[in-house]
Amino acid sequence: MNRMLSRKTQVAKKTHQCEWCLKLIRDKEVYERTTAIHEGEFQSYALHLFCSAQIEEVFYHPDYTDNGENTFDSLWNFYDHIKGKGKDEE
Repeated sequence: MNRMLSRKTQVAKKTHQCEWCLKLIRDKEVYERTTAIHEGEFQSYALHLFCSAQIEEVFYHPDYTDNGENTFDSLWNFYDHIKGKGKDEE
């Protein structure tokens, strides 16, 4: 079972790596912190605000809906699909 626990915007107190673009989130930069349970495992990750917005824009595109609805499970599948493509192309 997948479940979003929290999603909040905060100011970095140290350097983090964006889970989406893999670039650094610098100290004092505003970013999004998300925590969730995915396939029974606790997940916590940081995203640039721009990367988070891009995920939302693409994910909510009509090509990425399940019978007209977007679900949290679908977002994880979308994320795994995109990340898998990047690895194959390297």
